[in-house]
Amino acid sequence: MLFLYSLKTASLSRLVPHLLKDVQIDSTIFRPATFIEMSLRNLDETLMISGVLVALILVVFLFEWRTVLISVVAMPLCALFGGVVVWWRRRR
Repeated sequence: MLFLYSLKTASLSRLVPHLLKDVQIDSTIFRPATFIEMSLRNLDETLMISGVLVALILVVFLFEWRTVLISVVAMPLCALFGGVVVWWRRRR
């Protein structure tokens, strides 16, 4: 997606010298890549906050730091391995 945007921007910059003097082009008005980049940043922040909240809730309810450590490590690993399995199955 970002490659296509850079290609479009390069094409527009080559087109600008051939336009009339009154015509101006603003290539930043519609840029879907901005929305995608912002969404990924928000997702990173949300995952960090939710991970801390899960750890705090586990500490409050379980009162045992080793159990919390095991749970906090096991949950992301399970999600990671699940994603790897889905990716591997789609390639076959």
